[in-house]
Amino acid sequence: MARVLVNVVGVMVLYTLVSNVVTWAMGVNQTVVYSAEQGLMPKMFAKVSAKTGMPTTASWANAWMGTATMGAYLVMVNVTGNEDPFWNVFSLGAIGLLASYVMMFPAFLKLRLTDTDAKRGYTIPGGTLMAIYCSVVPTLVLIGGLVFFFWAPGVGMDMEYFYTVGTGLLLAVIGGEVLIWKANKEHQEAVPAE
Repeated sequence: MARVLVNVVGVMVLYTLVSNVVTWAMGVNQTVVYSAEQGLMPKMFAKVSAKTGMPTTASWANAWMGTATMGAYLVMVNVTGNEDPFWNVFSLGAIGLLASYVMMFPAFLKLRLTDTDAKRGYTIPGGTLMAIYCSVVPTLVLIGGLVFFFWAPGVGMDMEYFYTVGTGLLLAVIGGEVLIWKANKEHQEAVPAE
């Protein structure tokens, strides 16, 4: 009976993971389409299926990048002997998610201090001091979370993990910068010369 219960719970956990991954991927793909329509990503990512209204190029790029990431980690397993590709990829995703938020809170504070006349859909009571608090504290927590992904106090740093996950993060940042460069180039070519 216990074995059946374990199998049922395992299937439920896998179903939850897969359904969450699908919805997150759909949200990411829609965001990529919107960004491409606004000129913040290359135009090729703005393509949407006429039949379903779902992103096409963004979905394919997402799928191929995920497959390439897993393939790269499997190669690393064979080369380095590290048998934790799932946790490394999981860590890479979590670190990328945390890192993407690190600049959001300082950006909020900068806009709050420099663009005071803009109408906003929300306000934080407490004035400038509360805005500083609401920006600095989460930023420090995020940075701390990023540090503790790589280093645990009282434990030596696992350099193999650092290089593996750090390389994945570096490649993701470089890839993002290449996409931004391409989007800027397309935007400059589309703007008529004065």
